[in-house]
Amino acid sequence: MCIRDSFFLTWFFAVLIFFSLSDSKRTPYIMPLYPAAAVLTAWLVRAWIQDVLDGWYWVKVPAWIISISLAVSVVGCVIFLLNPWGIFSPLYLEAVEHGVGADMIRTMAVPALVLLGVCTAALIVSLARDRRRAWTVALALTLGVVMLYTQLKILPPIDEYKSAKPISEYIAAHLEDEDGFGGYSPDDDFIWYGYMFYTGRYIDLFNTPEDLASYYQRDSRVVVIMRDRYFEELPEDILEEIETVQPFQVGHKEMMLTSNEEL
Repeated sequence: MCIRDSFFLTWFFAVLIFFSLSDSKRTPYIMPLYPAAAVLTAWLVRAWIQDVLDGWYWVKVPAWIISISLAVSVVGCVIFLLNPWGIFSPLYLEAVEHGVGADMIRTMAVPALVLLGVCTAALIVSLARDRRRAWTVALALTLGVVMLYTQLKILPPIDEYKSAKPISEYIAAHLEDEDGFGGYSPDDDFIWYGYMFYTGRYIDLFNTPEDLASYYQRDSRVVVIMRDRYFEELPEDILEEIETVQPFQVGHKEMMLTSNEEL
């Protein structure tokens, strides 16, 4: 490993490890590692292309598999557009149940059909004419599929454990404009920015039981989040004001969502 490689590897992993250990995690925080990742990837791909092209069948077989898969996807899009309630009806209904509009699904199917068709044609033509281009197209399509699968299937379960986004979206869906949103932390040691970012609301912060009790006694509904250990230390008179108690977890933190009314 040369000094050049060590520099970019150190750059990449220093940023990755530092923000992985941070309590507050947001995508923009790790943007500084992208240039280092791009340079390392470019060097790796350039060296890999030369090695792979020496054994053409290592490109040709996967590329034909991808081409056939794309062609099947094109046929699937056509069938879906002609009859959404046919063989794809279970996927169609699942998407609608998750809040994706039926019209949006049908509208998105058209550009998806065009994109898949163009990619299929480009890959088949490249296989016949230029092995380097075929390798590049096959790699790009494979990475695209992997990234799409990661976004749809891998990251959501991880986000439910590590991110404040799921509980914040739940809070935002149940709060009216006149309702209050607060956070309680006697030690003033908790980072609330993620909750403010994902709910789009300012958080009223409290670090004394007296201020918290006054907040619960407001005429309008209020929602307060806190760590479970702080909830367990609340006096009885404050607990009597609470109507809703819902535990949740963000990373290693055990949290409580509370309200003076039913949610």
